[in-house]
Amino acid sequence: MADNVFYTEPGTGTIVAFRDDGGVKWQRIDNQGVVAHDIPVSGYPTLIGGYASALAPASVSSDGDLVRPWFLRDGTQVVQLSSSGTPITLGQKTMANSLPVVLASDLTGFDVEGTVANNAVDAGNPVKIGGKAVSMASGVTPVHGGDRVDFVSNRHGMPFHLGGHPKTVTQMVNAPSVRTNAIIASPATGSKLVVTRLMVTADNAMSTSPSVTVGFGASTTPTGNGVVLSHPGLPGGGGFAQGDGSGILAIGETNDKLLYTTGTITGGSVTIVAGYFEIES
Repeated sequence: MADNVFYTEPGTGTIVAFRDDGGVKWQRIDNQGVVAHDIPVSGYPTLIGGYASALAPASVSSDGDLVRPWFLRDGTQVVQLSSSGTPITLGQKTMANSLPVVLASDLTGFDVEGTVANNAVDAGNPVKIGGKAVSMASGVTPVHGGDRVDFVSNRHGMPFHLGGHPKTVTQMVNAPSVRTNAIIASPATGSKLVVTRLMVTADNAMSTSPSVTVGFGASTTPTGNGVVLSHPGLPGGGGFAQGDGSGILAIGETNDKLLYTTGTITGGSVTIVAGYFEIES
């Protein structure tokens, strides 16, 4: 097969180029774009084909050679990532052999999350957390409500913890005479009370030693299950306490009130102070 076989048309003198394929002559047609490189283009796109191969084809001899696009057998075109002209293969590589990724200017980091959701069975290795070390002398600058805040620790890595609840309520009731199923606190409908502190004191002038029981109930002070604090005979001038507000003493059932019942009180009064907060059921 030979290219550039020429024929001159009689009468016009036009020279026509042919390709000679075993004696059969095919008119030569140059396939090229309608405009040169770096020139605005117009018109309709032309469908292209490529070389189908499940394996990578061999390289051409040198730069500038004509080369066929590589497609998989299903028609998917293969794209090879490269860094500075060097193809990037799968697997962990050094920085020099990897494709660098630059974060967007308005992205300061990546979101990281666990491998399982909340309330799902734990799996995998734990993810450690860190904190921000603060000086005992300088303390911590407060933030606004709803802001993100640093988890802080001392410079030895020991975290700071503040016990209690941000919406703890303190309630006081005074009983100058006997009380039966009296209310100290009631939760909102569908909520529970969480007691963190209880203190009971008796007036020094009180001449009797009444029993005092505090506990959870719908309408009746419990005598067994649900009792938070109890004393069989509180003397005048005496008192007792349980909890300091930094931990949980007891949690009532949904809609249960914090109630108290006393024995006979004469000549003085009994005072009860309770610290608590509410949680949804």
